[in-house]
Amino acid sequence: ARAGLPARVIHAARPRLEELDDARAPALADAGAESVPGGVAVIENQAKCPFRAFALHRLNAREVEPNEQGLGAAERGSLLHHALQLVWEKIASSAQLGEIGADEQRAIVDAAAAQAARRYAVSSGCGARFGRVQARWVADTLDEWLRLERERGEFSVAGLEAETTVAVGGLKLACKIDRIDRLAGGAAALIDYKTGAPETVRNWAGPRPQSPQLPLYALGLEQDGAAADAGDVADASVAGVAAIVYGKVKRGDCGFSGVGDGDGEFGPGVSAVEASRSLKNDFGDWEALFAHWRRALPALADEFSAGVARVDPYRPEVCARCNLHTLCRIDAGQGRRS
Repeated sequence: ARAGLPARVIHAARPRLEELDDARAPALADAGAESVPGGVAVIENQAKCPFRAFALHRLNAREVEPNEQGLGAAERGSLLHHALQLVWEKIASSAQLGEIGADEQRAIVDAAAAQAARRYAVSSGCGARFGRVQARWVADTLDEWLRLERERGEFSVAGLEAETTVAVGGLKLACKIDRIDRLAGGAAALIDYKTGAPETVRNWAGPRPQSPQLPLYALGLEQDGAAADAGDVADASVAGVAAIVYGKVKRGDCGFSGVGDGDGEFGPGVSAVEASRSLKNDFGDWEALFAHWRRALPALADEFSAGVARVDPYRPEVCARCNLHTLCRIDAGQGRRS
């Protein structure tokens, strides 16, 4: 009797739904390729999952951010970045760093931390006392960071929060390089500050490099003729790129990690490519690593320009950290990688 219920009758008579596997968006028009928002994140998201890049950078899909009192992780990172910029505007080289004592160093970091914290006095919604706590945390972190910088060899700061454009494939992407150092031999070291979860240089390998930011910056300087015409990126005395480095600025756990061209000029935490446990099995030397980036990164840019938007997460953790599931419907079994 229950089989004759109206709802069951209607369900049994339902029409067959059409299915369409549509994994390609309209290609970017040539005139619009240069105006894609998102900067180098376009290439990073295309590497992680083509649909993710399409949703974020062409559909402009966004998660609604919670409105919370205090500072979120991104704001705390920006606070530290700004304070670091202010410090290096005062201390422009390893020579100057070596000339100042502990008291003078603390005065510099205290002033930078206080100035940076004022930027968030209103947005935090927490008042003056919270601002003082944040400034003290920043100053303590920077004091620890500068002790690490003292262990390096000779360097001078050639660029801070340097804005430039990287041409990759058919795209021109805006980028901002946290810091560029000029090493003793005149070459450049690119430094990207990380205040949260550490990055691994292993993400620079593979057909879809998962952390392409620093590689793209390195290619950008290479395109500028060994940085001689880089404008705001670096001054004309910087020649070539000799190291790409993550600077982990985290209180109690500061450190450098990266790779270089093999001469060990940067300092602790940065090894030659052929000595890197993460990269030595894939690349014989510095030039081989660059050659890989020259192939893989333009290929990702060309995919994005062509409208490749398949649901194809590179690793399971890409999905675990993504908020687009209701849009891509990967949980319904569409496009899941085996």
